[in-house]
Amino acid sequence: MTVDLELLFVESIMITLTSDEVVLIKTILTALRGIKVRDIDRALLILSKNDSSRRSASETPETTDEV
Repeated sequence: MTVDLELLFVESIMITLTSDEVVLIKTILTALRGIKVRDIDRALLILSKNDSSRRSASETPETTDEV
């Protein structure tokens, strides 16, 4: 499947890529294609658990003494 990179931009912006940059983008896209949706969902779940535990820890007062 060929992707027209112009479609990825909201505005029509033309950029010139070096051959190294093209290879890097192709490698990244190939790696992303190989990731299974289930793996992405699992990673998002782990990240959201970590984020919610950080938020609850920051909301919890460090001491119960009132001034």
